[in-house]
Amino acid sequence: MSEGSDYLPECYLVDGFPVWKIFPVEDTRASIDYKPRDDDIFLCSFPKCGTTWALHTLALILRHGENFGADYNVMQSGLSLGREGQVHLRHQEPQRHGCLLLLPFEKHDGLHGTFDEYFEYFITGRIGSGDFFDHLEGWYEQRNRPNILFVTYEEMKEDPEAAIFKMASFVDDAKFAEPLRQDRQKLENVLKYSSFKNEGHHQQEHGRAGI
Repeated sequence: MSEGSDYLPECYLVDGFPVWKIFPVEDTRASIDYKPRDDDIFLCSFPKCGTTWALHTLALILRHGENFGADYNVMQSGLSLGREGQVHLRHQEPQRHGCLLLLPFEKHDGLHGTFDEYFEYFITGRIGSGDFFDHLEGWYEQRNRPNILFVTYEEMKEDPEAAIFKMASFVDDAKFAEPLRQDRQKLENVLKYSSFKNEGHHQQEHGRAGI
């Protein structure tokens, strides 16, 4: 690990890879070295792309709309279908195991300094997780692979119900999408508990990570 002098001060380099300092070094190395299984599900996104929101939505889909308890941390808990989690790493090798859901979007998140200063770091790829466009391009080139699904922040916000069915059908239509079609209340629960209003309340009450 080393400080990246040319990078945003909130970043450091882990084996040459730029990482936000909020992420432990050992977690980054574990992500790089991770060997996936066929039943794993990953949300692969650039930071601040709605990852936590999508992860929460996916968790609710896999639970058929059943809400989480007060102590449940979606960022740290495994789910019933294989192992599920999020990564912010760029695409390097064709991923042939597990399902991958991509969320291309980026927003400035109140870092130190002005927006113009942040923009210079961002446009030159000198922020955590590196160049946004390299990250997006690498995954976008793989978009037609059968185990990769692109879901955008914008479509989740514009039509949450359609996004839910898109994700559920991709993972396993019969097991996760069909129950939502057959039981409207289950779908309503996913919509309700994954809403921004519910997410904001949950984070305020229990100190969870942001959207």
